Amino acid sequence: MASVLAGCTTFMPTVELPPGETQVSVPVHQHKGLLLASVKINGEDVGHFLIDTGADVNVVDDELAARLELSSGPASFSVAAGGRLKVSLSRVGEMRLGTLVLRKHRVVVADLEALSRAAGMKVGGLLGHPLFCRFPVTVDYRASTMTFYHPDHFQPPLGAQPVELTLWKGRPYIKALVNGKDEVWMLVDTAANALANFNETFARAHPELLAGEGGRIVAGAGVGGEIEGVLTELEALDALGISFRKVPVTLFVSARGMKPDREPRGTIGAAILKNFRLTFDYRHKRLWVEWLPPKSAPALPVEATAD
Repeated sequence: MASVLAGCTTFMPTVELPPGETQVSVPVHQHKGLLLASVKINGEDVGHFLIDTGADVNVVDDELAARLELSSGPASFSVAAGGRLKVSLSRVGEMRLGTLVLRKHRVVVADLEALSRAAGMKVGGLLGHPLFCRFPVTVDYRASTMTFYHPDHFQPPLGAQPVELTLWKGRPYIKALVNGKDEVWMLVDTAANALANFNETFARAHPELLAGEGGRIVAGAGVGGEIEGVLTELEALDALGISFRKVPVTLFVSARGMKPDREPRGTIGAAILKNFRLTFDYRHKRLWVEWLPPKSAPALPVEATAD
């Protein structure tokens, strides 16, 4: 999800671990490669919320907000992946993920029907930057858990490799190398159900990829609707300490009302991230990376790269 109100500290909740605990693990459900957590709002079970590091705010579906009688302010329009999106602001007294509690924070209320349709299941909301900003968080695809650590007691995982993290509008970016020559900032997006994709600015700078054999129009989906792109292949993508070879990627060619980024950027999605245990430490701008070799033959040829 594109930025709604980037940098607005009023969206930051109070996040609480159980008394006396220095860490807590929350089970997550995997669906089509995406991570979802069971959520309670003000004591009521409200279904599954998508874990979305690409979202700078937490979002509640408008139908769910109406059912919960969450008060909201005047509606406005925001730019989101796939097009413009009608949004309003509301306040949630308490949100629970297992024993983790988020209190008294503002959320965005929006129609997530397009996202639910693309996911093939009802998505009650998005959990983004406000979930990750207070504590270091380990996302473990293999174990289907998220673990939250009190910052005063956090130690980087033994054997994990540090990757520099840059937060831009509340979203985590790392540097990657494309085809051995182009350094590109790439969003680490747990809600992107793909290997990788690149924005329109990158696509315009690489016409040779658009003209490659096998290039074809494909459709993706964001909270604002469908997104058009061209499917192509990279010879190499070096990211997260691993060199991936022969990588199918999407180059976006239609932004549906969104202003193109001035800089070429990309996204690393769940189809790659699922091969790692990732610990996000926003406070210290670090991503701690642990490569988990696939149990079966990997979908992509890979090589370890030097740090």
